[in-house]
Amino acid sequence: MKKISGRDIKFALAGFLCYFALNVVLDFKENKTAFVEGYSSGKDYFMDHKK
Repeated sequence: MKKISGRDIKFALAGFLCYFALNVVLDFKENKTAFVEGYSSGKDYFMDHKK
């Protein structure tokens, strides 16, 4: 069995980063909507439970 080299790990990480970047760019409108909803929900929860 062949060992996994540093080059293999670098290319795998570059692939994950490229996939993430393309996913964010190509689906920006839905990602933005989900982020704003989550942020508002978390902010409301924090303000309701603040001491």
